[in-house]
Amino acid sequence: MKSPDNIKNRLLDIELPSAPPESIDIISISLVIIFIIITVAIGLFVLQKTGYKYKRALSILKKELLLSQVSGKLAAYRLAEILKSAHKTNYLSADTISSHRSSWPDFIVRLSRLRYSPDEINSTEVIELIDEARSWTRGSGR
Repeated sequence: MKSPDNIKNRLLDIELPSAPPESIDIISISLVIIFIIITVAIGLFVLQKTGYKYKRALSILKKELLLSQVSGKLAAYRLAEILKSAHKTNYLSADTISSHRSSWPDFIVRLSRLRYSPDEINSTEVIELIDEARSWTRGSGR
């Protein structure tokens, strides 16, 4: 019979089988993917909200006016278009918004005066109207 020391020396030459690869944790990867999808969906929902869309259009209009990319009169016309779109109407009038707030008719009169003025208008007046228009796109109205 062979001595135990001799057997141990021979076994050192044998390579042990490699350990099985770590299993991929599908559950944690799935949870991360689901979390990302839900986050993107919520982000798109928030960005597509009607009020946000019109407020963004108002911000862009204000920025263009401040950078003198549009004239005051054109900005007044575009402001009216944004408000018509926000309230889903073809024209703006004092009764477009059925609200308890009485400043809407005054706002419409000032906007109409700027739009149909024969003279060049001051951009600061339009900027004031744009800032005030944010409150009219906040879900007030129809």
